[in-house]
Amino acid sequence: MREISENSGVTKPTIYYYFKSKEQIYRELIDAGRAHSRADVSRIQSLDWPLKKKLIEIIKQRFRDCEQYKDFSRLFLHLNSSIEDLDFISGIKREIKQEPLRILEEMIRDAIESGEIKREVNPAIAAETIIAIFQYFMWKKVEGDDRGDDLPIVEKTIELLFNGLAANKVS
Repeated sequence: MREISENSGVTKPTIYYYFKSKEQIYRELIDAGRAHSRADVSRIQSLDWPLKKKLIEIIKQRFRDCEQYKDFSRLFLHLNSSIEDLDFISGIKREIKQEPLRILEEMIRDAIESGEIKREVNPAIAAETIIAIFQYFMWKKVEGDDRGDDLPIVEKTIELLFNGLAANKVS
């Protein structure tokens, strides 16, 4: 708490007035980030667009978030991929991993129902694959390994993936 106080310019008693522990601060930060992310995804999900276009727009939004909130994005990626499991974080990590998978699987099921994607596609495997690709590029972005040309590569990767998933060839 001392370090938080020094870096924020807020006294420790003030921090303790609003937050009982560091764990509560983590939780509040994570909840705020998830709410922001959820709102973006819900807005994009509600658009009358094909799944491929929605995925690309979600990735573009995440890239913008990474540029604007680099440390915050690094925290989320670390929580999503870290092996270490502190007691107060284990439940949060599970939520952070499961929510995007659930949403993406739902989007894929909708695309299967609409005929955009083949019926044989396993939504869980497709969602895991898309998220793995997405996380790879997000790590590059937050670690400064982004040469500025990752978005076209991500778009091409989604295109290639969709050529394998699509009921009809997608151009």
